[in-house]
Amino acid sequence: MVRTNFPVLLRFMLLSFVLVATVGCGSDLVDRHPLSGHITAQGKPVPHGWIIFTPEKGPGSTANIKDGRYETTKDFGHVGGMHELEITAFGQPPAADGAAEGSSNDIWFRCTIERQLLPDLDVLDIDLTAEESEAGAGDSNP
Repeated sequence: MVRTNFPVLLRFMLLSFVLVATVGCGSDLVDRHPLSGHITAQGKPVPHGWIIFTPEKGPGSTANIKDGRYETTKDFGHVGGMHELEITAFGQPPAADGAAEGSSNDIWFRCTIERQLLPDLDVLDIDLTAEESEAGAGDSNP
C-alpha cells in the first residue's frame, strides 16, 4: 500500500495555485502607452485597414483604421522606442469625379515605415507620400 502525505500534497497544490494566480500566465510587465491619430495617403484618408506596431524590443500592438483614424488603448498601446509600422489599407478612396476605384475589400496598398515613438507620445498622424503608398500597391500577401 502506497502512503501519501495528504496535508503536504494539499499545501503544495495550494501554493502552486497561489503562485500561478499571483504571477499570471504571460503577463505583460512593460509600460504601454495609448496612441491615436489619422492616416492619410496622398492626402486622402485611408478608408479602412489596420496598422501593426512592431518595436525593436517588447510586445507589439495593432489598431484598426476606419475613415482615416486609428486608436489603441493603454493596455494595447506602444512600448516606446524605434518601431516598424506596417500599414495595410483597403478600398481606394473615390476618384476626383467621385467614382469608386475598386472594391472596398481590395488592398489599396501595404507599406512599412519606421518611427521613433517616445513614451509620452499619444498622437501620431501619418501622411504617406505617393512613393510610400505606391511602393506596396496591390500587395495581396496577408
